[in-house]
Amino acid sequence: EVKNMAPASAISFFAGSLSGLLGIGGGIVQVPLMNLMCGVPMKAAAATSNFIIGVSAAASAYVYFRKGLIPLELTAIIVVGVLIGSFLGIYALYRARSERLQLVFSVLTLLVAVKMLMKAS
Repeated sequence: EVKNMAPASAISFFAGSLSGLLGIGGGIVQVPLMNLMCGVPMKAAAATSNFIIGVSAAASAYVYFRKGLIPLELTAIIVVGVLIGSFLGIYALYRARSERLQLVFSVLTLLVAVKMLMKAS
């Protein structure tokens, strides 16, 4: 059962703002939030984060497409790569143990934090 929805919603607002300001994925905040605070299993939290990213990306893509700012040739090539990577990622997620997934996600979060701190100095 999912818990702590009200505080998670407030933190999600922060994650979205951080994502928009810094150009990083909100999943860096959302996945641990859903897992640790809301009690969502790690694999379900990762899958939910991917769904959220898809919805956000679709809205952004529509705005940029309407303004003529998306080069369609490049987009087509990138979409193929993203689809292949997504299917491979789903396969890996399905086979991975939750503990290992948490460890990998923790290391990636640490690397993002270090990179951001290095750019700030």
